[in-house]
Amino acid sequence: MIHEAIKFLTSKLTEAGVPKPRLIVVQVEPEGMPLVALQPGDPPPIHLRLVVLATADVPLRGLWPTLQAFHRQPVFARQQEPDLPAPLERMTVAPLRLPVETLTALWTALGRRMVASLAYEVRLMAHPGEPVVPVV
Repeated sequence: MIHEAIKFLTSKLTEAGVPKPRLIVVQVEPEGMPLVALQPGDPPPIHLRLVVLATADVPLRGLWPTLQAFHRQPVFARQQEPDLPAPLERMTVAPLRLPVETLTALWTALGRRMVASLAYEVRLMAHPGEPVVPVV
């Protein structure tokens, strides 16, 4: 699911003219799951929070169109985006301010030389798929 979400966002950046966009997931954490299912018998949706670094083949040329693309469309929902990969129902993308020290540590941990990048918080909502079978 995470791979498909990143692939989808990368395709949106390509459409926006970002030269060879790269989205690097640096953190994944579950968010509080609602106790109520959308339909009776269905499991509640899964909520995840990702921290993603965005850069491009030519980082300084790719950052501005990345910023514009996610500013113009920060929400992707199945109703407006039929090509949103299943089981995703909704994704939001918001800029995330990370201190230079944190960015340096992230790039070092990735084993790469630090390049110009933007940090984003990506929130996902997905349906787990199989309906809940009541235990009797």
